[in-house]
Amino acid sequence: MKKKLVLVGCGGHALSTYDIILQNDDYEILGFINPRGEKFYDLQYLGSEDYFIENYPKDIQVIIGLGQVKDLNLRDTIYKKFLLAGFKIPTLIAKSAVVSKNSMIQSGSIIMHNVIINAKAEIHENSIINNNALIEHSSIIGKNTHISTGAIVNGDCYIGNNCFIGSNSTINHGLRIKNFSIIPSHSRISKSV
Repeated sequence: MKKKLVLVGCGGHALSTYDIILQNDDYEILGFINPRGEKFYDLQYLGSEDYFIENYPKDIQVIIGLGQVKDLNLRDTIYKKFLLAGFKIPTLIAKSAVVSKNSMIQSGSIIMHNVIINAKAEIHENSIINNNALIEHSSIIGKNTHISTGAIVNGDCYIGNNCFIGSNSTINHGLRIKNFSIIPSHSRISKSV
């Protein structure tokens, strides 16, 4: 039996997230949540976050379809709000992603198209590993962190919580990136920051 799932958001990242949901046979998508009630494909609008939390059963799973380019805290705030209300937030992995069986991915994280996650890597809760990113062996990605499109995190790195690693950036082997860091697109990081 398919699990019932609701998408939070209707922006650009929600479009990509919805695409991955459609490829996954485990879920029946019931609709979407958005404070403004904008149209999103042909999905049923289920109200604001507060309305949904007050009126829908807790056996429905919720996926956060918001990215983090403008505000690192918004995705985290919404994630925690639904968790505290008792909703389960699953991990979502694109079929085209290559994920080592010896890696760990925590709840709420979304692994997008053509991502590679190598052995002993850890992706902590509510993080985004965006299209074509590479997370090498034994690297740790903190909570609520967004590794953007085409970024490379080499082996044995530690990326803190609430970070944004821009598109096509490279984090060299064994480096540490502190919490709340923003690494611009096309950066080559050769020392810990």
